[in-house]
Amino acid sequence: MFNDYDPNIDNYEYSMFDTRRRSNSRIRDEKPRLTRIYNPEKVAYGVSGINEPGRQRYSRRELAQQSRIYDPATGQYLDETANDRTLQTSFANWTKSFTQPLVYATYDEDGEYLNPYTNTMEFHKRGDFKVNEFGDYYTELLNGESIIGKEVVSSLDLLTIDGTPNEKYDFIDSDSLDKSVGGTIAKLAVKVAPLFIPYAGEAYSYAIVAREVGKSLPMLEGMVRSVLGSEETSKTLNTIAAVG
Repeated sequence: MFNDYDPNIDNYEYSMFDTRRRSNSRIRDEKPRLTRIYNPEKVAYGVSGINEPGRQRYSRRELAQQSRIYDPATGQYLDETANDRTLQTSFANWTKSFTQPLVYATYDEDGEYLNPYTNTMEFHKRGDFKVNEFGDYYTELLNGESIIGKEVVSSLDLLTIDGTPNEKYDFIDSDSLDKSVGGTIAKLAVKVAPLFIPYAGEAYSYAIVAREVGKSLPMLEGMVRSVLGSEETSKTLNTIAAVG
């Protein structure tokens, strides 16, 4: 039976170095190939071990901040990233967070969506991060749209550029993977400390109240508009809420 091997029946491809290979068996092509892999998390393979994934360096939010900003109004990408709007880059760029708030690009509803990188249909839940044509997460301009169901890119997460030495000392940044408990406590202390400063504490408390009121303005407006039978929302109020 061993000599009755029929290559038309056995389609298994053996390695040319396999000593168990029969004389007429198929040989697997061992030539190297370049394969494009869908890897939005930017995890390196083969670094820590053979075929083993390496440690993820950046969170999804940090990865999104490294990609070019998308403008839904024009359907085009800007020639800048969220990291270009950090305080470390320039104060003028950082203040754009208060005039042109950014949000992380996510899906608004559950459903089937086309992946622009793999060109395949995929099921995503509301809030899942989108990828661009390069397979990368990204941010987009709010353009005065409602922030309901969206996550705003905090200006406090744009003080330093991700991956730079300055980020190690930026305990206010809270979007990375390795933030310590001490850093979280220090960030909370910075938020609370001004309340105990004479005279300044009172003004600071008023500012906090104003911020919270600003965040609730779109909701209050929506309640009024629903009574009047209108579903439109004010872009100005949406921007104020995003800044808050």
